[in-house]
Amino acid sequence: MINIEKLIESYLGREVDFETEVIIYDDGDGKPYLKEWNVPEQQPSKQQLTDLWSTKKAKIEQEEAIKELDIKYYKKWMREAFDAWKANDSEYQAELSAITG
Repeated sequence: MINIEKLIESYLGREVDFETEVIIYDDGDGKPYLKEWNVPEQQPSKQQLTDLWSTKKAKIEQEEAIKELDIKYYKKWMREAFDAWKANDSEYQAELSAITG
């Protein structure tokens, strides 16, 4: 799902510090809004963000899906590499034997 942070970064064409540069707030109604705009670039209107969302939505969602896929396979790779290391590391095996008897 696309979020307002990704939309702002797409609008500005760069990464944004959302603690100091652009502060987004949500009053608890699930509708985030721009509370502070502390960057030199012109603040987008609601319509500009809506238009940008319409054009960038598919691309941003695709990028997020690719990141999730990368994380999934990175975790799998790390688990397999660690398991292979454990099976072949004599120091680890010795300590494991001491624990398990």
